[in-house]
Amino acid sequence: VLTEEDVLGCSDFDDVIGCNGWPLEQHLKGATKWTFLGGRGYHQIPYGSLIPIGVDNLLVAGRCASSTPEGQSSLRVSGPCFVMGQAAGTAANLAIETKTMPAAINILELQKIYNPHTVYLFKSMKEQSRLNQIAPWTETHSPINDKLTFYVCENFACKMPTVDINTAKEYLK
Repeated sequence: VLTEEDVLGCSDFDDVIGCNGWPLEQHLKGATKWTFLGGRGYHQIPYGSLIPIGVDNLLVAGRCASSTPEGQSSLRVSGPCFVMGQAAGTAANLAIETKTMPAAINILELQKIYNPHTVYLFKSMKEQSRLNQIAPWTETHSPINDKLTFYVCENFACKMPTVDINTAKEYLK
């Protein structure tokens, strides 16, 4: 269960599946209360928040994730939902392959397969407007000379965009 303390304390978890920097965004009677994260500005999302209590063979993600109302006020936005959905799908596949329940999978194996610190973005002029609709944060990432452009980000830092396939392959090693 992800809590307010986990979010505001920028907590780390051994079963990390991703990170989130969204503040607490609590919708109260007639107002929205924002409480921003201090310190490094993000908390980790634990795999355990995808495991519902009392239900076997089920993973939940996004707005269904296991959290307190305050934890959910940070976790429910698009970025963390994407991360949780991808991790849940990867974990479900791992559970099937290893013939285990989702709560019993080897978390280190999951983390090896699913690396939440790496993002691969491919952008072309043809797909630019659609990608901007799906992922608005990509609007500032433009294709170079109208060519397919590779953006690779790891551990919260991005490499220089490239249109060269060999450079992209090096980035992906």
